[in-house]
Amino acid sequence: MMSAEAHHQRFVLISSGESYIGHALARYMAREIAQHPGKMKKHWRVRVLCQRLQGMEDLIEAGVDVQQVNYEEQATLRQQMRHVRSVVILPIMSENRVPHTMNVINSASLEDVKRIQMVSLMGAEYAEDRNSPIGQYHQLEEHLRNTFAYGRWCIFRPTFLHQANFLWNAMIQQRGIIGMPLPPDAKSTSIDLQDLCDAVATYILSPKKQDIDEEDVLSVPPPTAVKRIYELTGPCVYTNEDVAEQLNHALEGEEGEITYQEISEDEMREYLQSIPSHRPGAERPPLHPNLSDALIDFLMDGFKLAKHFTFDKVTDDLRDLTGREPLDLAQFFIENRNEFRRPDSSK
Repeated sequence: MMSAEAHHQRFVLISSGESYIGHALARYMAREIAQHPGKMKKHWRVRVLCQRLQGMEDLIEAGVDVQQVNYEEQATLRQQMRHVRSVVILPIMSENRVPHTMNVINSASLEDVKRIQMVSLMGAEYAEDRNSPIGQYHQLEEHLRNTFAYGRWCIFRPTFLHQANFLWNAMIQQRGIIGMPLPPDAKSTSIDLQDLCDAVATYILSPKKQDIDEEDVLSVPPPTAVKRIYELTGPCVYTNEDVAEQLNHALEGEEGEITYQEISEDEMREYLQSIPSHRPGAERPPLHPNLSDALIDFLMDGFKLAKHFTFDKVTDDLRDLTGREPLDLAQFFIENRNEFRRPDSSK
């Protein structure tokens, strides 16, 4: 149930609060609104939808209106859309991704939410199987565009996150390798989670990006002249071998101490399944997402996509939104060197 106080406020709603990006974006948006002077700080708030409250304690402490919902119940979802002026769709990370996420989109439309954004994935439109995890992202993009009028929707297509490299920590420490089911010379670019959050928040909260008065931000649709699809990338392209070399350099390892190795899909899946979940009640948000079966399927589908779609496109979209250069992967490794471990000398 929503509190009486909530009815006097206006909201930016973020779906899938349990997801790694959704959780981080909610924290970032809440902080940005709190730092805005005047009417925005006084009247606006972030609302997050989640299927369970466990792990949401830090968001509640940050002043986020956390609402536990059943994504199958559209009446409940419609109630959560009241007093909402802008919705950020994060596809639900489960086997019911399409129907549950469509229910959120449809509820926003039925309640006449003025603006809706979706965080998708670069290359989703090139997925060979429309019903694969990444193919479903493209399905949801199409549904969003068909449900809301042009000028009321925006889609962000980031590449994979820098933070995904934390998932290889155990492999690096135990075997001295970054292993993936891709060739060593496969090229890609990735994006920092903070940069992604900054881009989405800037688009939603900055009237300058939408050519409207500050008093109207979050209250009216942006004009049709504003860009509708943003492809968010890092500033540099790296081969898989380059990634291993950059991490080895950041950790001040000897030459060849950390290398890249192509492994089978079965070995990759087995490794991901071996990564433990996070301890509930941790003092800070986790460095990497909890690897549910649905998320592992999504990552494995990403490797399949990368075999015929090269994630080596570099755009200026992030810089155009935020006004600064995105964080490069090499610098990310340097700034986060304490979160990685060099290979065990006893191996």
